[in-house]
Amino acid sequence: MIIFDSMKFTRYCSLLFILSLGLFLPVCAQVGDELSLYRLAQTYEQAGQWETALRYYRDLYKQRPMNMNYFEGVRRSLTQVKKYTELIAIIQERLKSDKQDVQLYAYLGSAYFRSGNESEASAAWEAAIKINTLNTSTYRVLADQAIDCEVYNKAVDF
Repeated sequence: MIIFDSMKFTRYCSLLFILSLGLFLPVCAQVGDELSLYRLAQTYEQAGQWETALRYYRDLYKQRPMNMNYFEGVRRSLTQVKKYTELIAIIQERLKSDKQDVQLYAYLGSAYFRSGNESEASAAWEAAIKINTLNTSTYRVLADQAIDCEVYNKAVDF
């Protein structure tokens, strides 16, 4: 016959609850820290302190390379500080996991163009078109990047 000891059961449940908090709270703190770092990076970006923003975005991107917000922060910052070689490498790395992303090819073309490599820029933009020639948003994305690079004749061609 099993005798139910409610006092032992209560202690056991309390101990389990305390232990589970010990496992859960660090995860919450980590997410909170990550959000704080992201907001800090955004603040530096908005203040035009691109090098500092880049440092925070890089740290966040290393922690979560598939996070699009972190990638975009790194991309914008690298563009502003004119570190095109690093930008091209990051975009190419990302393209390895998503070869059909038109936006990435558009970014790659812009990075090449800004670095002075117009032939590679054209090749990247053409690769984007080959992904989906019938989708008008492909051409809009490419035209936006060409305008951003001040290549207006190319934007008209798209």
